[in-house]
Amino acid sequence: MLGKTGKFPPGDQTIKPMSSRALRPVIAAFLILVACSREQQNQETVPSLLLRDYRPVSIHNVPVTEISVARYSTIDMHSH
Repeated sequence: MLGKTGKFPPGDQTIKPMSSRALRPVIAAFLILVACSREQQNQETVPSLLLRDYRPVSIHNVPVTEISVARYSTIDMHSH
């Protein structure tokens, strides 16, 4: 029990209840462990996607104009 000074006397083995501030790191560690275990479970079920198998699909729908022959013949002469 608390003495007159507001502190526990030496040798007293009374356990103080944890405050909400003291519980924050414990709760954070628990949540991290739960998230890691769920991530490991998800990694087992998701198939691997290799770069060579990746075929992106364009989300832009714009008209495509096929140009087979130039309208005007030109000669490009320039130097650097």
